[in-house]
Amino acid sequence: MEAQKIAPFFWFDGQAEQVARFHTELFGGTITNISRYSEAGCDVHGQPAGQVMVASYEILGYRLHAINAGPIFKPSPALSLFVQMDNRSDVERIWKGLSEGGEVLMPLDSYEWSELFGWCNDRFGVSWEISLPMGGEDVRPVTPMLMFTGKVAGRAREALNFYADVFPDSQVELTNDYPEASGEPAGSINHGRARIAGTGLMAMDSAMDHKFGFDEGGSLTIGCHSQDEIDHYWERLVEGGGEHGPCGWLKDRFGFSWQVVSTEVIALFSQPDKEAASRAMEAMMKMSRIDIAAAKAAAKGE
Repeated sequence: MEAQKIAPFFWFDGQAEQVARFHTELFGGTITNISRYSEAGCDVHGQPAGQVMVASYEILGYRLHAINAGPIFKPSPALSLFVQMDNRSDVERIWKGLSEGGEVLMPLDSYEWSELFGWCNDRFGVSWEISLPMGGEDVRPVTPMLMFTGKVAGRAREALNFYADVFPDSQVELTNDYPEASGEPAGSINHGRARIAGTGLMAMDSAMDHKFGFDEGGSLTIGCHSQDEIDHYWERLVEGGGEHGPCGWLKDRFGFSWQVVSTEVIALFSQPDKEAASRAMEAMMKMSRIDIAAAKAAAKGE
């Protein structure tokens, strides 16, 4: 099975492990890793030593991450998770669990595009679109969906084409324009689908007056296996007006957040030698672009 290179990453204020447990218990998934903050870098991240940093988990064979990083950001419907399930009873069960204590954005019902579909934010603010398989779809159990609103409404097609160009072995599979009478700007799409680095990605435009847009509350991580790969995504994704941030974070020209991370550096944080892991973490907290060699040297005390 092809390794999942891109994974959704949601921002919380002390709830990351609860989120992972809620989602895995509901879907029947597995928590794959829990990392914790050390004293290293506390002047940067502001979290107490021992606090859960990132909870990584899988549902329906799909990897997700949740981080505790304070109250600055939180998940929003700008990045939702589109889940397709074959069985109506499963859709109804998952919908009941996700919507309970959350916010229903579109009730579970029959729509033009699906015999059974619903959209809600769960009790932790993560946005979900749950559906029976849609006709003609290459069904993927979980697919991130980006909604282009506000100043970037009308640019979903451009974004999918850009991402397909940045990531090797990627392609846009479908873009469907809004009807002329929809009131949406010309060129806007009500559904787009691409395969990006082996991972499904959906996108749509909406020029309605939404109270949300892209920010660090919902991002996508890219697991890189070499410095060359890090350098490629770090430079390409900011082309045309994006900006670099700290610790591997960046925003592309559409304002969407990505994290360009190293699988080698992440492994340093969970090694048995806690002092070496702490040194690697402290070094990473001072970086913008992730430098694998520098993180390894720090872990060794060099």
